[in-house]
Amino acid sequence: MRDQTEQPIPRVVSKAGPPNADHGVVRSTVEHGEVFLRSKQETLRLRWSPGDTEVARAVAVGVYRVFGYRVVKGDWFVSATGGDRKLEVRGDSQQDLTLEGKIALKLRVQRKDQKVRIQLGISSGEGMGLSLYKEGKRVGLRYSVLNASGAALAEGPLDYG
Repeated sequence: MRDQTEQPIPRVVSKAGPPNADHGVVRSTVEHGEVFLRSKQETLRLRWSPGDTEVARAVAVGVYRVFGYRVVKGDWFVSATGGDRKLEVRGDSQQDLTLEGKIALKLRVQRKDQKVRIQLGISSGEGMGLSLYKEGKRVGLRYSVLNASGAALAEGPLDYG
């Protein structure tokens, strides 16, 4: 039995039917990947695979929140979570869901006495937190603090995602 606090398992949608009064279709720019939607009634995983000839997915009428996605390009994929973008699906119509291709880096450095604090935020164009993966493994990031001559004063791994 599932714990009441666990998130529901998303229902996978990988095909489209014709739009009708109860369902609209969602089209996306994703060629290979998944988009995660949540409404008051259900949680969905819209899936696209290489070679799909149909880019639309059948989705029940309602208001959804896009709360994550995965986009795959070869051995790499980007995983985004934490979004609050709304998507309203209307019957007998098509909604386009475009995902930004931008990755925003926000660097913040604070110095106090002899200590330095470095913060790096990585997010999508929609403000979702991002993690990068290659060959199924999370890509680690590193930092270096250099002096005016280019010599490293400090370096190490960065936690992100």
